[in-house]
Amino acid sequence: MNNIRLLTLGMIGVLGACSAPAGEVEQLDFYEWLDLRREDYNMALNMRDYTRHMRIDAEIAEAVERRYDPLVLDSIRDPDPRKRALATFALGFSRIRRPETAARLIKLLEDRDPRVRGTAAAALGILDPEEPLPWDKFKKLLEDQDPYVRLGALFSLKLMIRPMEENPLYDSIVGFLDDRSEDLRNEAVLVLGSLRRPEGLRLLRRKLTDESSFVRINTALMIGGYESSGFEAVPALIEQLRDPDTNVVEAVAWALRRVTGREDAGRSYQSWLDWYQESLLFDYVCLNPEHQPPIVRPAAGICPICGRRLEPRSKPLPPPIGTRYGCPQHEDIVAPAPGKCPRCQAELVPLKR
Repeated sequence: MNNIRLLTLGMIGVLGACSAPAGEVEQLDFYEWLDLRREDYNMALNMRDYTRHMRIDAEIAEAVERRYDPLVLDSIRDPDPRKRALATFALGFSRIRRPETAARLIKLLEDRDPRVRGTAAAALGILDPEEPLPWDKFKKLLEDQDPYVRLGALFSLKLMIRPMEENPLYDSIVGFLDDRSEDLRNEAVLVLGSLRRPEGLRLLRRKLTDESSFVRINTALMIGGYESSGFEAVPALIEQLRDPDTNVVEAVAWALRRVTGREDAGRSYQSWLDWYQESLLFDYVCLNPEHQPPIVRPAAGICPICGRRLEPRSKPLPPPIGTRYGCPQHEDIVAPAPGKCPRCQAELVPLKR
């Protein structure tokens, strides 16, 4: 999912660096400047500051186009692995479509230095080439002994993978969900969320309780990306509204709103629990007779085809054991327990047998 660049633990940065004022940057060596820009780029991604991210992206791309040929040589021949890694990183920002750029980055996936191999993988993700990816090489990267290389491969897959596509690396990606490294678990969550496959949703649900709050946040955001098709994760999301980290709660509430369509709902655990228990009794249908079969959703909202507001209807109930309750205004609203009518909010009353 190319347009989702959510929280990441710093794949872009090969070595740490501090930002310098704009006036000082002009006086720096190009590679010192590139190192600073890389760190700023990564920080913008971490903070989801996409305006800043796009600005830095454009700055690096402009500088790369002026120095493309020397960067190619430095990425291959320079004896300093740090400088080779920086040159490799820069090639990912080549905006002029050159088939040879992807080919060069693919070749660098086998560099002897892990910093270069990992950075080449990340740069391929930023470049997002049109050419088919060498899955065999990426499988080798995911099995590399160096964690930075494995992280680079996952970062790249996150940016290049397409929703619902069949991917030969799927089982390898799933294996990182339980990795000891927080960084690798986080990237695996982002890759699976980008795929949006139903079986991936079931795996993501259990990562809502990961020991890392950072992973829990990204898991919630990825489940939110499923929108209405992620409804089966609603109970797990509601339970996570009691997370001790307020940032996790905020991400979970956002995901719940995206999945259920309840855009005005807050973060109250009890409010969401009451709503969910009600949703077990009712579903929502578009009354437009032109829709065959009818449009049915598990939550209130708008018909995705004609724009009408969906109307609640009772779900089929099990054989009666106790008292049934119904709405005095809407005879089709029936429930096995007291409550309120989802249509008019009137109190349900006992029905005569």
